[in-house]
Amino acid sequence: MTTHEPALIAVNFGMWLIIVFLFTRIYMRQPKPDWQNAQREPMLKKVVLILVMFGIVLVIDWIDKRWNPLALPENQVYINELMKAVPILTTLSNDLFAPTLEELLFRGIFFNLFFIKKTKCDTVMKIIVSGLAFGCAHQLKIDYNWLIYCSFGWILGSTYFWTKDIRCSIVLHMLVNLF
Repeated sequence: MTTHEPALIAVNFGMWLIIVFLFTRIYMRQPKPDWQNAQREPMLKKVVLILVMFGIVLVIDWIDKRWNPLALPENQVYINELMKAVPILTTLSNDLFAPTLEELLFRGIFFNLFFIKKTKCDTVMKIIVSGLAFGCAHQLKIDYNWLIYCSFGWILGSTYFWTKDIRCSIVLHMLVNLF
C-alpha cells in the first residue's frame, strides 16, 4: 500500500479540504451566542491557557499509561495499523486534518447549536455533552478508554469556551495528537 501512498495522500488531502471548507462555512454562518461575542482574550492569555490545558492532558496521559486496566483503545489500534501501512497519510490525517475537523464539529458547530443561553448551567452542559459526544466518536464501548477520550473532549471544550477562539482548541487538539 505504501507504493500508492502519494496518490492516497492527494485524494485524501482533497477530501479533507472539502470537508474542512464545508464545516468552516457552516461554523462561520452560524449566529454566535452571547458568550462568544464577549471581548476576546489577549493572545498571551490564550497561549498560556493552551499550555496549561496541554499540561493537564499530559498528566491524564501519564495516569492513563500507568493505571489503565484495559488494552489500547480500538481507535488507537486502528491508527497504529494505518501508521505501518501509510505513515505519511496517517500522520497528516491524525495530526492536521482530524483535529481541525473535529474541533469545528464538536466545539464550533455543536457549541453554537445547543445550549445557547448565557447561563452557567448551559455552559457546563455544552462542555459535558460535547465531551461525551467526542468520547463516543472515538470509542463506542463505554469503559475506561472512553472516559479518557471524554476527558480530552472536556478539556478541549473548556479551552474553546474560555478563549472564545476555535483556533485555540484546534491547536491544543493538534498538540495532543502529535504527542
